[in-house]
Amino acid sequence: MGEELGLHQGNLSYELTDPESGDQMVIFDLDWPEGLQEGLSQPVTVLINLSQEVLSFASRAGFRCFNSVVEFKQYVVTTYDFTLKALE
Repeated sequence: MGEELGLHQGNLSYELTDPESGDQMVIFDLDWPEGLQEGLSQPVTVLINLSQEVLSFASRAGFRCFNSVVEFKQYVVTTYDFTLKALE
């Protein structure tokens, strides 16, 4: 979907680990830990049906969080000036 538009393909079931211990802290549904444009934008994650605690944790870890696909697509459209048709 997005690679032809210059956006990195996301990771499914990304495991965020504690940098010091290596212990698993949370699993994100879909994420871009290096940003949608790798190295040029902030980390982003889509978290569906997860608790507010997980959303807060992801946010503290530096991720911009979305809890719906619609909300995420709107972010992409407004941030990168794409049409929704291009994201289908």
